[in-house]
Amino acid sequence: MNRLNLTHSSSETQLRPLREQLAGKAILLTGVTGFLAKVFLEKLLRSCPEIRTVFLFIRAKDGNHSLERAECEVFSSELFDHLKEFCGPEFGSLVREKVQFVRGDSSMSRMGMNDKDYVHLSSEIDYVVNSAASTDFMNRLDRAIETNTISVKNIVKFISGSQRARLLHISTCYVNETGTGDVNEDFYEQPAHASKRLPYKADGRVDLNKVLAQLEHIVNEKRALHSRDPVALEASLVKAGWDFARAHGWYNVYTFTKWLGENVLRDAAGSIHATILRPSIVESCLREPSPGWIEGWKVGDPLIYAIGTRKINFFPSRPGTVVDFIPVDLVSNAMFVTLNELISSVNPQLKVFHVCSGDENPLFVHQISGMIRRGFGIADQGSEPVILPPLLWRAIEKGAKLSGAGKLWFKAWPKFAGLANIYSPYTSLKCRYRNGKLRSLHARLSKADAESFAVSAASFNWEDYFGKIHIPGLKKHVIGRAS
Repeated sequence: MNRLNLTHSSSETQLRPLREQLAGKAILLTGVTGFLAKVFLEKLLRSCPEIRTVFLFIRAKDGNHSLERAECEVFSSELFDHLKEFCGPEFGSLVREKVQFVRGDSSMSRMGMNDKDYVHLSSEIDYVVNSAASTDFMNRLDRAIETNTISVKNIVKFISGSQRARLLHISTCYVNETGTGDVNEDFYEQPAHASKRLPYKADGRVDLNKVLAQLEHIVNEKRALHSRDPVALEASLVKAGWDFARAHGWYNVYTFTKWLGENVLRDAAGSIHATILRPSIVESCLREPSPGWIEGWKVGDPLIYAIGTRKINFFPSRPGTVVDFIPVDLVSNAMFVTLNELISSVNPQLKVFHVCSGDENPLFVHQISGMIRRGFGIADQGSEPVILPPLLWRAIEKGAKLSGAGKLWFKAWPKFAGLANIYSPYTSLKCRYRNGKLRSLHARLSKADAESFAVSAASFNWEDYFGKIHIPGLKKHVIGRAS
């Protein structure tokens, strides 16, 4: 297998130190009440104090409510304890001096702002970091479209009308999840195996307007059908999103609508400066600011918990599958690395980078269960889950439905089958994500920045990560608070 040459040519000069690049600049950060954006914000304030302003874009009823949300959902987090200790009594002054709160909704026209605020902000912003996303695999179709696709359209319009703003957009490696072999840092079209084809334009690009019109028609049909039954409407829109994504080549509505969002940027390529960063499965902090810090159940955690507590003893998977977890602080660091390159680019263009572990430090599905159970303090001898090939799993599932009704064990089957339905595609992938472009970009950093913004997954051991960092963090920050 050919590997990417990570040396850079003489034309790829060393990037300027990031603190210099960001000095006196203004960033608009979306998704700040979420997991990843908090980590990015904390490091931005800690590592780049010369930044002029960080505008936090928050959905809220009014200005006071946006301040309350920021205080309750952002700065009260334990994530900021290290920064508070570092700054001492000056922490409050730092936030007041550097942070402003913007009430808005990027899924709405003019991003939910009045004309005056919209024009003012467009004149102030140097860089937009769009970390807002709906990551729910079982989300309603309308809500997934609004957050993951329509919001991108509105942000692109904002960027296009601004004086100088550039965009760093956070997507996911799993927009390309059903192929085989290497998945490189590039764009991929609709999967060829899909049972239904999306409408395409004459130039071979997906016709976003037609796709969105098609999806809007489905949503309106469901709303009309269940206008008097909100519970039925909710279920119908969830199923519609799931069914549409599956029929068109994706495993869920999240990855499908994120792919649509990327295509919004493809259509705008050449007219705006933009970069797409695709993380894999984001999990707890590896090192900073607090090893093991995590907030809420992330994508892989329900399955990790079920395996670690022996609630499941077999699971459908393909032995050769690489399960691509990546610690959130490495993702945050990659945001800074790619932002530095975005700042340095001369001509409007669209670049794609992956931040993932499978290229340098692959974790294979058959290795995971023992690590997880040891992390939960359960001896793994004789307790390894049986790895079931997908075809065998489907046969067992069919048999369970036919013969299990009325049996005591069958009562647990729906929950187990639900986990399998959601997660088994990701334990049976036939592809591996590569991040040679990101590593090549990282090699262009100054020595100080390379150390401060490390992105390499080769720097840690998976046994240590699960046993000493992630699972203790999960117990402390999520499981302990839920009990």
